[in-house]
Amino acid sequence: MEKSQRVQPIKALGEEIARKCKGVPLAIRTIGRMLYSEHQETKWLKFKKNKLSTIRQEEDDILPTLQLSYDVLPSHLKHCFAYCSLFPPDYEIPVENLIKLWVAQGFVKSSNECLEDVGYEYYNELVWRSFFQEEKDEFGIIKSCKMHDLMNELAVKVAGEGSRIIHRNKTDFDARRLLHVSFDFDVDLSKWKIPTSLLESNKLRTFLFLRQSRGWEKYLDLSENPIQRLPNWIVKLQNLETLDLKWCDSLVELPRDIKKLINLRHLVLERCDNLAQIPPGLGQLTRLRTLSMFVLSEKKSMSKDSAGLSELGKLKDLRGKLEIRNLGYKKDMVSELNYDGAVLKEKRHLYSLTLHWMGIERENSDAVEEESDVIIKSMEALQPHPSLKQLTLVNYMGARVCENLEHISAEDKVKDFAGDEMMMMSAASPSTTFFPSLESLYLHDCPNLKGWWRNETASASSFRCLSTLSIQSCPNLTSMPLYPNLDSLGFKSSSWKVLPSSFVPSSKLKFLYITAVEDIEYVPEEGIGNLTLLQELSIKNFPNLVSLPDQGMGRLISLQRLHISDCPKLTSLPEGIGNLTVLQKLSIIDCPNLVSLPDQGWVASSLYRDSFFHVVLI
Repeated sequence: MEKSQRVQPIKALGEEIARKCKGVPLAIRTIGRMLYSEHQETKWLKFKKNKLSTIRQEEDDILPTLQLSYDVLPSHLKHCFAYCSLFPPDYEIPVENLIKLWVAQGFVKSSNECLEDVGYEYYNELVWRSFFQEEKDEFGIIKSCKMHDLMNELAVKVAGEGSRIIHRNKTDFDARRLLHVSFDFDVDLSKWKIPTSLLESNKLRTFLFLRQSRGWEKYLDLSENPIQRLPNWIVKLQNLETLDLKWCDSLVELPRDIKKLINLRHLVLERCDNLAQIPPGLGQLTRLRTLSMFVLSEKKSMSKDSAGLSELGKLKDLRGKLEIRNLGYKKDMVSELNYDGAVLKEKRHLYSLTLHWMGIERENSDAVEEESDVIIKSMEALQPHPSLKQLTLVNYMGARVCENLEHISAEDKVKDFAGDEMMMMSAASPSTTFFPSLESLYLHDCPNLKGWWRNETASASSFRCLSTLSIQSCPNLTSMPLYPNLDSLGFKSSSWKVLPSSFVPSSKLKFLYITAVEDIEYVPEEGIGNLTLLQELSIKNFPNLVSLPDQGMGRLISLQRLHISDCPKLTSLPEGIGNLTVLQKLSIIDCPNLVSLPDQGWVASSLYRDSFFHVVLI
């Protein structure tokens, strides 16, 4: 009762404030967030009398009310929000890029924390206060944000004369006071001339092409550009902090003197698939936080003109994603890996790592024998940090991923694994959990790979957090660690022998996609019936498959989608399919010898045949 009596006056004040917001949801939500933590009536009353009552606005003008929420922001958030006046209404702003721009402008302050992490905290605070609307992709991941038209109008107002969006053919403006400009139209950089008025400005800090997303000074975005080589003048941009070259798939080399960009924090090389090497001296850029790809030279004769793995090892603060290409198997590479401090050992902020070995045709085949110590040591010596969430191995020619990592000291075990008894991939500790944070694992084009260790008793080890596993073109793989929490498994052009380790009791597997498996005629009854949570099963290109297990298939009680294709020897479906009461879609394609469907219980009412159930027979 006493609490209710305290709340009633605040409720009445809130209703009065809402009326002042003229029914605009954005204004109500924004002001509500501002007063959310105030539980005293005096604070609400003070806001109403001292701030809300001073507003003079037209009948349909809600901007002055919205500005109250801006006025109470800390100064660092005011700068961040006002900067967004460079983006037009309804423009999708990439969140990662926005934070890099804030950092480049000096809006983000911290004495000991990573500036990008602090910038993300700033962003979350502005989202919570309804200054931004987040945009999610199909997987629910936040990639970009937008500003409501009213918020965009507010940003333009508070930014003042220092920021401006330049529209096509609008060149009659005073640029003397401009600090930040953006261009809201497509620009052909090979023909476009900078407006004369901009040449008069000597204070510009941002020069942002929104449609090409290209900025200058501290942030230079040349992504999706057909350029093969960067102009040498780029290395003169001493203040450059972000150089974004993603999807520059024609780029073959970086400026030799890139080491002169001493303030560089982000070098984005995602999908620069023709990049031949990284220039020497990159290890001197110790402020680097993002390096999405590191390319080793394929030719030993050019090794002096390119950065080696030892330079990558010096970049201890890398975070996010890293792909290493053109790893080799030769002894000189392994010797380089064994210098003081492993290349990846201290990179605890990386969450995704892709290791890509050179094709065997580029190597001396005598050096790539099946059980070669050199091959295995090329993997061991890298020492990926156990905090990884995603690991991809491509074109690895070893028969095992690792023999052991016994050269990790006891001190390192405690530091890296936070006290857990998790010796990563150690044959000496067979009942172990390693890579304790790993969520996704991809093994592609590893033709000699047989298993994780030489000592098969280590198969009792497990990836306890693994939810996604993809195995492609690993025909000799027969054993894997356990993965008790696996959610999705993709399996292609590999041996059936490794699959039963996925069909364990209490399996949590929901999605199973199996393609191009030749060494199976009859799927065993045992095992597959354990997949009681499986929702989708796809079986494609099984040239020798004769039958599926009757009872095992009948126990897939959660199965909603079943796809079977390119199984020329399959003659019938198991009667147990009639027990799949939640099945919604069955697709059967290119199975020429399949002559009948099960009779008992088939297309019963429980299969939702009227509204949901769908059968495709081709």
